[in-house]
Amino acid sequence: MIARIRSALIDHGLVERAGDILALARDGVRLEAHPVDGDLATDASKLGGEPDVSADFVWPTWKNAQLAFLAQLNLAELRAFSECGILPPAGLLQFFYDAEQRTWGFDPKDRGSFLVRWEQNIDGLHRARGGAANPACRVQMRSESTIPAFESSDYALLALSPAEGDAYRSLWEGLGLEPTDGGTAHQVLGHAIPVQGDMQVECQLVTNGLYCGDPSGYGDPRAAALRPGARDWRLLFQLDSDEGAGLMWGDVGRLYFWMREQDLSDGRFDRAWMQLQCA
Repeated sequence: MIARIRSALIDHGLVERAGDILALARDGVRLEAHPVDGDLATDASKLGGEPDVSADFVWPTWKNAQLAFLAQLNLAELRAFSECGILPPAGLLQFFYDAEQRTWGFDPKDRGSFLVRWEQNIDGLHRARGGAANPACRVQMRSESTIPAFESSDYALLALSPAEGDAYRSLWEGLGLEPTDGGTAHQVLGHAIPVQGDMQVECQLVTNGLYCGDPSGYGDPRAAALRPGARDWRLLFQLDSDEGAGLMWGDVGRLYFWMREQDLSDGRFDRAWMQLQCA
């Protein structure tokens, strides 16, 4: 894939900026969901269904309602991909979100309406029954090289000229990172495929207490000092709308889980932040 990006840079007249652009490239893992009949093996990676948990598991709730279970990723499976070396080597990552989709991630008060849970020991797990919001789907994994979307904080680092920016947009669209013809963009790590606008700045401001549901947070006197930290935020998991998997985020949107790079390295998944975007 990197070779394809390198060739595309030449085709789009961006040879002189190739080094800068390739320096920002990140590999991710794309997931393709396939509905199954019956149960998957305990500890299998999956979208939907019910989580596999230890004996002390207590189902997470928010505002007196049970969170919906979204996905489970087996970290040992992900370690087969070199790009996942930043993740812990074993256990399960599990993702939960408000079943009624009442939060979008632009309000500091949204904390608690989502959860990333690391089940560290997969010995003796049992399936938490009665909480399936969507049918269980096995996942097929493949590596995907990505470059920043043109509305991201990472892209802004390139400081491209208007002509270069037009060429970059054409390059990005031509790589097919945004799926077409009913495809999906479930993805672990790599660069996010946004639906509308930058998320790194919003993550940085919201987690530092600034409301970003209107311009007030961006115009707050504290925002300027906080903005440089936006690039610390990395995509952990991107969950697309997927009719076959029973997933729909707003109006055919996507759900994103972000983490600061240091928190990701330290396995502090309790510090993840969620954002929902739709057209």
